[in-house]
Amino acid sequence: MITKQGIMRQHSEAKTVHMGKNIVSFVLSGDETGGFYSLTEFTLAAPPVPGPPVHIHGTGDEAAYVLEGNLEFLLGANRSRSLPVRLSSFLKVCGTMFLTWDRGQSKYL
Repeated sequence: MITKQGIMRQHSEAKTVHMGKNIVSFVLSGDETGGFYSLTEFTLAAPPVPGPPVHIHGTGDEAAYVLEGNLEFLLGANRSRSLPVRLSSFLKVCGTMFLTWDRGQSKYL
């Protein structure tokens, strides 16, 4: 439900797609937030399934909060910088930075 005062959405109302064995739920779109942000839940499948392909967002930054396990963010077009992100940690990456994430050497991002 979207009103002038705010937005309330049940998880079951999110558009959910499969990227291979990974599950992506688009909880809020940029259109629904006036272009300020979008909210996406990304659930990684069990190893050895990889995370998303290396990508860039251009003008919009990417932020992540790890709800379960640990992740390894790989930054740069050739994944040259590895950044472990642990359970209950927050990470924000500039929209002009290439990135992906994976379970890496830890267990889960």
